[in-house]
Amino acid sequence: MSELALTSWAERRSSVRLDRVFLAGQRPLDRGNEYLWIIDYKTATHGSEGVEEFFERERMKYAAQMAAYARVMRDRVEAGKLRVGLYYPMLPRLVWWEPTDADD
Repeated sequence: MSELALTSWAERRSSVRLDRVFLAGQRPLDRGNEYLWIIDYKTATHGSEGVEEFFERERMKYAAQMAAYARVMRDRVEAGKLRVGLYYPMLPRLVWWEPTDADD
């Protein structure tokens, strides 16, 4: 599903717009449909810094945003069955992780 807009009323009103949500396996390219993936598309490029440093900085930069997305979707899946990621189509690269309560 692309461009999914949701509003949560759990603790307070929170609205999010998810770029891409789908069911798949545990890791990228794994077969299956038991994990809910939330992917946010990014158009940035790494510029003069190293690629790996760029991706690490981007993950830290967007961690709170992805945690908010995970909070909204967490009640829709079993514990541990949620994945989030940042996709950079210009590079191309997917930076993904399993969100935890500590990310909140």
